[in-house]
Amino acid sequence: MDLEELTSNGKAEKIFKDYGEKAQQYLNRDVFIGTPITGEMLAKAARDTYAKTGKIIPLNLALSQAQFESAMGMKGRSPQTNPYNVGEFDEGTKQTFETTQEGVSAYYDLMAKDYLNDKSPDDLLKNFVNKDGNRYASNKGYEKGLKEQMGYIDRYLGETKKPSSSLADLSTVNKQSDFDKAFGEARKAGLKEFDYNGRKIKVEMK
Repeated sequence: MDLEELTSNGKAEKIFKDYGEKAQQYLNRDVFIGTPITGEMLAKAARDTYAKTGKIIPLNLALSQAQFESAMGMKGRSPQTNPYNVGEFDEGTKQTFETTQEGVSAYYDLMAKDYLNDKSPDDLLKNFVNKDGNRYASNKGYEKGLKEQMGYIDRYLGETKKPSSSLADLSTVNKQSDFDKAFGEARKAGLKEFDYNGRKIKVEMK
């Protein structure tokens, strides 16, 4: 199904609206205060890349890589405009961008054309190389770390709900705050997992 068909039947609007809202929900966490990345930026990049390639970059992958590569655009050589380190190599910088959106969009296009062109996300988590066999990151533990972080993001977004401005939904906001507090305390204590509302939650975020 192409973007035109998705747009005509109304699916595209919902898909990319949800994509942006879920991304922003994760980015709103206290640990990411100061990030230049927004859910709207990720949704725009996802939509544009889909229009060009027919591929939707998984949100949990995009969030995990931004977190690993630049702490969500807050650490590195040029984190604000290149949060995914596109064109950054151990030996130096080979590509630069003017804005955060430009850097984010470059990552989405790169993933669709060079990494997911003939592979699935699961394939990449076994061996994160592009179509020429080059690794995205030199870190040998990159795949394992990404897989764990993607799993955490899935659980986090499933655990919390989109905050609402209505008084009736204030409990949702409190629930998200309570989860962050519990997670932070467990991480500070060096725990590998903790109980939250009767569920075992792994402390996997790097």
